[in-house]
Amino acid sequence: MDAIFLSILISTTLQSGIFLIIWLKIDRKHHVLCWALTFIFAVINILLNASRDLFPNRDVYWVIVNTSSYLVQFFAAAGFFYRSNINPFRFSFVSYFIIIEIFLIILTIYDIHFGLRVGLTSLSGVVMHLAIIWVVNLVDRPLRVPEKGLVIVYGLFSITQLVAGISAVMQGYFIDEYFLGIYRQINFLFLPPAFIGTGMFAIMIIADDLAIRIQRQLFHIKSTNQELKKAKFKAEQATEAKTHFLANISHEIRTPMNAVLGMSYLTLKTPLDSKQRNYVEKINSAAEGLLGVINDVLILSKIEARAMSV
Repeated sequence: MDAIFLSILISTTLQSGIFLIIWLKIDRKHHVLCWALTFIFAVINILLNASRDLFPNRDVYWVIVNTSSYLVQFFAAAGFFYRSNINPFRFSFVSYFIIIEIFLIILTIYDIHFGLRVGLTSLSGVVMHLAIIWVVNLVDRPLRVPEKGLVIVYGLFSITQLVAGISAVMQGYFIDEYFLGIYRQINFLFLPPAFIGTGMFAIMIIADDLAIRIQRQLFHIKSTNQELKKAKFKAEQATEAKTHFLANISHEIRTPMNAVLGMSYLTLKTPLDSKQRNYVEKINSAAEGLLGVINDVLILSKIEARAMSV
C-alpha cells in the first residue's frame, strides 16, 4: 500500500512539474497554468490524505481535504474552459463550487448525513467531468486523437466516480463499513490511472496545439515572404522603368541643349554690343549648367541600370 501511495505521489508530482515548466518556459496560456494548478492541488490532496493524524479536529481536516479535491476539479475544468475561449470565472461556474463548499461545511458541522458528506466530492466530480467532456466537444472540427483519448478517460472516470458516490451515499446517516469499503476501493483503484491518463492526454493536447500554432505561423511567414517577393518585383520594375525614362529624357534634352550651347558660342564670335554680349553669355552659362545637371541625371540612370560601376 505504501509503495502504491508513493508511486502515485511521485507520478502526480512529476506531472505538476511538467505542466509548470511548460507554462513557465514554453506556453504561457491560461489553460496550461490551470492544469499545472490541478496537479499541484492533487499533490496537496494526496499529502493531506496521508497526514490525517496531524489534524486533531476531524471536521476541520475533512473540510480541508475535500476543499483541495474541489480545487483539483475546479482548475481541471477551468483549463478546458479557457482552452475553448470561455471564461471559467463567471458567476455560474464559481458559484457552483461555493455552494458545494458551503454544503460540505454544513454537512460536516451538523453531521446531517455521513454518506452524502463522503460521496459529495465524487458526485461533484461527475458534474465537472461531464462539463469537461461537453467543453472539449465544442470545437467546430473533428476531435483530434488526444482529445478523443481525454473524452474516453473522463467518461470512464465519471462512471467510476458516480458508482463511488452512490456507494458512499448508500451508507446513510451513519458509517457503513461495507459501502465505505467499496467507495475507498473504487477511488484507490481508479483515481491513480485517471490522473495519469488525464495528465498524459493533456500534455499531448498542449503539444498538438503548439504544433498547429507553429504550422500557422510558418504558413503566415511563407505568405508574407511571397508578398514581399511580389512587392520587390514590382519595385524593381518601377525602378527599371524610371531608369529608362530618365535615360531617354536626358538624351532628348541634351541634344537641343548642345544646339543652344553651339549657337550661343557662335553668336559670341560675332560682333555684339555690350548689352547683347551680356545676354548671350548668360544664356551660354545657364545652358552649360543645365547640361551638367542633365549629364549627372544620365550618369545616375546608367548606374541604376548597372551599365556603370561606381
